[in-house]
Amino acid sequence: MNFHKVKSLLLLLSVVTLFTFRVTGQSSDNEDDNQTLEMGIQILKRYFYEDNQWYITKPSVAKDVKGLINFIEDAPIDTVISNIFNSFSQDQTYVFRLPENVEDSLTVPGFYPFPQVQQRITIISKELEKEFENRQVQVPASLLTNLDTKLKLIPEGKGIQLFTQSIYSMPADLQIPEVIPDSVLNSAEKFQKLVRLDSIRTVYIEQKRINYNDSIKAVYVDSLTNVYGRRAYQEELNYQIKRFSDSVKVNNYNVLREYNEAVVNSVNDSISLVLETLAQYADFIDSTRITMFNLSGNSAEIGLNSGSERFSRFWLKNVQNDSLSVLVRSVGKRGMFMLIDDGVTISRYKPKETKDFDFRSLEKNISSLTSVGKSYEVQTPWVIGGEGNVGFSQTYLQNWKKGGQSAISSLIVLKGFANYRRADGHIKWDNSSEFRNGWIRPGGKEEQLQKNDDKFEFTSRFG
Repeated sequence: MNFHKVKSLLLLLSVVTLFTFRVTGQSSDNEDDNQTLEMGIQILKRYFYEDNQWYITKPSVAKDVKGLINFIEDAPIDTVISNIFNSFSQDQTYVFRLPENVEDSLTVPGFYPFPQVQQRITIISKELEKEFENRQVQVPASLLTNLDTKLKLIPEGKGIQLFTQSIYSMPADLQIPEVIPDSVLNSAEKFQKLVRLDSIRTVYIEQKRINYNDSIKAVYVDSLTNVYGRRAYQEELNYQIKRFSDSVKVNNYNVLREYNEAVVNSVNDSISLVLETLAQYADFIDSTRITMFNLSGNSAEIGLNSGSERFSRFWLKNVQNDSLSVLVRSVGKRGMFMLIDDGVTISRYKPKETKDFDFRSLEKNISSLTSVGKSYEVQTPWVIGGEGNVGFSQTYLQNWKKGGQSAISSLIVLKGFANYRRADGHIKWDNSSEFRNGWIRPGGKEEQLQKNDDKFEFTSRFG
């Protein structure tokens, strides 16, 4: 029992191994064929597609070579046509374009062009300048404190520095000599005058110091006001420009998006119509022509395509040269429909075996007169006979919804026999013959006389 199991297992492993080897061999052969095809295609592309130092001698041959390469690389035409027709039902988008790639954007209604943007920015800048002329600039308070230290102002009592540094010049009537003459010191009137001049001079110097410090502060505050005013103006201008630019971008994008969607839909509709026309044309021209032959060597052709139905009539023949009319109709580009004419009867006449019977054996002597001999009697060993018939039929059809054609047919059948019997019954010789001849003239395009039955048979038997 174990031996049988081992034997079965070994047999199964052998079959699996052989099958694997065959599959592997077939796969290897297919891979080799694919590699060979790929190498051949690359060689052709190298010389017929790439721009190099090789030049094409005959453009028509190059066109044929490229067509052959495309035929091998591309899917079969039936698959391509089927996929294209399926894309119509799926409402597929074939191509698209981004809104920013619209080339004729300046002609799109509602689009804001760049020159108008620049003009609007200039108007915004001028309006903002007028607005800031009457606007009070806010300067941080920290920048307006401790100005004496920050600006290095002239302290009180040090105003003479303004004159010693030649910032101001002392009026001639307020000048006091560095060395006071003795005449002034010795004269009370002149000395009092000098004292009054000195006090006036001190007030004048202090006033100049205050004016100088105030001018320094004013210049400082004006500079701060100008800086912060320009900064505030620039910030506001940048904000308004950005807001305006963003609104223009949003507007232009929406305008171009709607325009681009309409153009994309229109382009895809045009592509769909063109593809439908080309696919129908490709399906129409993708036809097959089939030639049918009979035993007599006659032929009939029919074209198969998806564009229209084609009809052809074909005569079938057998070895006895009998004819049978067949109407062939194309069904698409991959099938045919065959129909024989109505009322066709196919029959075969075979010689039948006969059994001879001698009715004389039934004769009985019913009276004494039967024994009386006859004066004479003519007897012949031959029995000859025959029969024949002629048939004629005509069919006329008009506006028959099921199809068919008018036809005329005829058939002649002649049969005969001649049998020999010797009186002693030892020798027999049977002879028979049959002659058949039939003709038919169908309607339609092939309206010509055709032979549909032709037979001559002679049978002889001796024994």
